Amino acid sequence: IMNNRLGDLPAWVNDPDDDEDDEEQQNGETQNGESADKDGDHDIEKGAQKSKQDVNKEIFFAAVDQIKNHISQVKKATSDIEKISEQAQKATTTEKEQELSKDLRRVIDSTNKQAKGAKNLLGDLKNENEVLKSNDEISDSD
Repeated sequence: IMNNRLGDLPAWVNDPDDDEDDEEQQNGETQNGESADKDGDHDIEKGAQKSKQDVNKEIFFAAVDQIKNHISQVKKATSDIEKISEQAQKATTTEKEQELSKDLRRVIDSTNKQAKGAKNLLGDLKNENEVLKSNDEISDSD
């Protein structure tokens, strides 16, 4: 069974300008009771505030990771489809053929969903890049 892993993305991927973050900054605490960064996104490793471009890159690479995951799952499913097809050709009973056919349909449907998810994410990335380019927020080298 292939799982939709979009829910695994951090919340900031979907809404980088989340109002909840602003409330945390005003209150001085996060939901965990930790002290919130009053200056906005702060990169501890760099010791400096993250630029909007850095945030856009993080979102981009998170989406790329999701696309890689979809592609990996499609590759695995393709192998599964080949195995089930071979078994179906070797099946000696109608019941076994029907069982394998049902399994094959399930794997194909799931694979199609994964492929569509990857395609949609790629389209979203393309659209976002066009918007960022038109707003001069990224250059062709980014």
